[in-house]
Amino acid sequence: MKKTKYLISMLALSLVLAGCSLKTDEPTETPEPDQQVVQTAKEGDYEMLYPFVSSPLRQVRTIGSKEVEATEIGRRLVDKSKKHFSTDNYFLSEGQLIDTNRYFELLVFRSDDNPNGLMEKYEDGLAIDGVTLVDPVFISEIFELNFHKKGSDEIDGVSVALVLKRYQVLDEQTGAMHALSDDALYNIGQTLGLQMGAYLRSIEGMMNVPLHIALYVQSSDIDNLPGNYLPGYYIGSAFSKESTMNFSREQEQWLMLTSNKAQEMIPEIVSQFSLLKRKITSFTGDESVGVIGKVFIADNSLEIIRLEVNVPSKTFLETYGLAQYISQELEDIGSFGVSVKTNIDVYDTTRAVIIKNPNEDPILEVFE
Repeated sequence: MKKTKYLISMLALSLVLAGCSLKTDEPTETPEPDQQVVQTAKEGDYEMLYPFVSSPLRQVRTIGSKEVEATEIGRRLVDKSKKHFSTDNYFLSEGQLIDTNRYFELLVFRSDDNPNGLMEKYEDGLAIDGVTLVDPVFISEIFELNFHKKGSDEIDGVSVALVLKRYQVLDEQTGAMHALSDDALYNIGQTLGLQMGAYLRSIEGMMNVPLHIALYVQSSDIDNLPGNYLPGYYIGSAFSKESTMNFSREQEQWLMLTSNKAQEMIPEIVSQFSLLKRKITSFTGDESVGVIGKVFIADNSLEIIRLEVNVPSKTFLETYGLAQYISQELEDIGSFGVSVKTNIDVYDTTRAVIIKNPNEDPILEVFE
């Protein structure tokens, strides 16, 4: 009897084990992996698709492109795109629509062989802004961003910046130039922007994709002195979900805090900056220390204060002490409700960075 019970128990155990084995061998459904993204480090920013894919124009832009200008174009284009492509609903990636072939096609003069060129030649010249231009080149660069709805790898939105050239050649022999006004560039930019929009809509799959096209004015292209210029700014933009696109004028500008215009618009900040300059010079005891102040204003609202302190050769302790002192003295110029970022440069190499956000203590980082 005991033997019979033992055999029944072993048989039951074998069936259980067999069942487990069979269950293990059955194919199981593997859940689809989540879309890979680089998560944002700051609230209100875009998450980005991973792995990062560089723009096909990356190598083209390394020739004659100023880093500060290119950085500003991208920074503001991302910020302006948030109005149309919510950071809650879209991921961000580098533009992939405008490859090298399309890029050169767009930036070459329109002709029978190149009907998609954005610029054209004028037989009798183009009368604009009180001058006559012969074969003007109005666009120097095109920047593109792509947006993807969360869970989608398709391009679900596009932002493009057309970089407009302010300085135009009047006489090639004498080198005489004319600086076009923002109003003249805006009128030109609207026409070019509409052409750009129509071109993008002609690409397969892009007919109903939302488009944001912004007009950026470049002012630094004839200035070869490093740090001796301000980046440009956007003067208008348009957004379209269909074929209709209407541009609207925008007001942005960078100002040197030593300029008369800054004195007129933001005298309190100019005053605090002048006081800070004197304090820094007094602390270092070195008249060769240079302090540069810049502000960014959009729609008559102060958004950014940037300071650059350029010093000759310093020991680590000298740089560290100067950075600590500036951190201590930023309270007044940091009381205007915007971020103040200060770079301390030794022979054009950044050795310290101080960030003072509103209602927060300064953050200091000194590099060895």
